[in-house]
Amino acid sequence: TTLAALLLSCPLWYNGSPRFYPDSLGYVFWGMKGEIVPERVSTYALFIKWFSPGGNIWIPVLIQSVLLAGTIRFLWVRILGLQIPALFLLGCFLLGLASPLGWTAAMLMPDIFCVLSSLFLLFFLEFYSGLRWWEKLAILVLYLFFSLFHIGILPINLLILSAYGLIFLLRKNLKSRALPLGLAVVLTCLSYAGIGLVHWHLSGTFFTSKTSGAFLVARFAETGILNQYLKRHCPDPANPLCSHMSEFPMQAEVFLWSPDSPLNKEIGLYDPRGDLGRVVNGVYSVPALLAKFAFSGLGSGLKQMLLLD
Repeated sequence: TTLAALLLSCPLWYNGSPRFYPDSLGYVFWGMKGEIVPERVSTYALFIKWFSPGGNIWIPVLIQSVLLAGTIRFLWVRILGLQIPALFLLGCFLLGLASPLGWTAAMLMPDIFCVLSSLFLLFFLEFYSGLRWWEKLAILVLYLFFSLFHIGILPINLLILSAYGLIFLLRKNLKSRALPLGLAVVLTCLSYAGIGLVHWHLSGTFFTSKTSGAFLVARFAETGILNQYLKRHCPDPANPLCSHMSEFPMQAEVFLWSPDSPLNKEIGLYDPRGDLGRVVNGVYSVPALLAKFAFSGLGSGLKQMLLLD
């Protein structure tokens, strides 16, 4: 797996350093200081701090590459049933060259953990009966670990859990699958609480995210979900977004950071009146909109990991 990780992350060696995204500097800066990352979940900042002895930021991306290579190997051996090590290593090398997987693993960002979290949840629920006890334990531990890095993974994983619960119910085997489903639900809740504990450790205040509403509604604005929601609930004088309905869909980056966006003109990133929170709760209360959001999130994650831009 270690050799596969080195081959998979061949762009890292070509680049000569870990890949940076604009947000990466914030994770590194605040992580090294041991403080809350403004407007982000701070778990990844702690990950960088704890695994960067002497400020060596190569180690976190190497760990990410090993985790990704291990996931691919699990798919290769346990799911596909292939047992040829040389072919596996060649596949990892080609994935590193011909897909963004290597660049994603080599990037100082928590994005890779989002897709891994959902993949491990799917592995556990779908192949539970065929897994050895230590494989079940390892998958659950890694699922909890991956889920601590991004608040946006919660609705996607809740949708996966709901879908599997419905499938098991329709197949009339819910009773036999109650244990894996229950364990997954418990760990999903623990991951949400774990994010709050991380922030409590850093700031003395328990919270999951102070800006999650803005980031979620930005995704709604980009995917057309916000349009559908506003058509159901406007006109509404209590909702300042109603007067901007014609401006959507809108790119998430524009919604979040443009000084002329409806968010910054009418509400503010920290949503002091709870306007964005009401939109999020409204979307989550409509199964069709929640499903659209979850699938768009999965699609974006897979696109980022599998398609060259």
